[in-house]
Amino acid sequence: MALVVFNPSKKHHDAGIDLSLRINISTSITNAVKFKNNNKRKMWSREDDDVEDFISAKKLRRFSFYTPEEEAEEKLHGVCSKLKLYDDPWKIKKVLQESDVGTSCRLMISKRLVMQHIVEVWGRAGRDENVRGLNAEHGVSVKVWDCDRKKEYVLTMKTHPSTGCSVFLTNWSRQFVSERGLKKGDEIGLFWCNYSDRFFFSVLARAPAPAPAPAPDQPVYYLEGF
Repeated sequence: MALVVFNPSKKHHDAGIDLSLRINISTSITNAVKFKNNNKRKMWSREDDDVEDFISAKKLRRFSFYTPEEEAEEKLHGVCSKLKLYDDPWKIKKVLQESDVGTSCRLMISKRLVMQHIVEVWGRAGRDENVRGLNAEHGVSVKVWDCDRKKEYVLTMKTHPSTGCSVFLTNWSRQFVSERGLKKGDEIGLFWCNYSDRFFFSVLARAPAPAPAPAPDQPVYYLEGF
């Protein structure tokens, strides 16, 4: 008859080995998952870089070249639409004229810029109602997000009958010129976003401060004996 001897220390020893084995297996699995995820992140990072390079290349190919006549037209309207060699979202830029901040109470944008950066964008997005409203007598209501104040406003946009340019009316003078303290010589930026269905607006630069007036001539005194 065989004698079975119960050895409690052996049971604990086997349990310790089993626990150690489980820990080692768990650690190996965790390390493998981390390695796989790191490789995925590196792959995604490379793909993201490729996408950014592709987008940048497309933007560079879309840069416009202007004839002297087109540049003269932009200078006439105080507008610059040339994109710089960095990601500049402001498709329309304008140095404000006296008519933009004075009693005319409207912001005027040249016909060519409106067609290129607004009407064509609306057309590609199927916003035919906006295009028709722009040429209607009462114009079309558009939302404008002021990026500096982080607040939305509603203006009326319509085609100026005598010039063919587009003007922003209704609250432009009060909500922008007066409240923002806009003056002749300030540069503003504007672009339309189909995703948010509104314009984005910002004051890009303020007009340089006028030179101080020269000091009045001071009287010159002479002391006798000198």
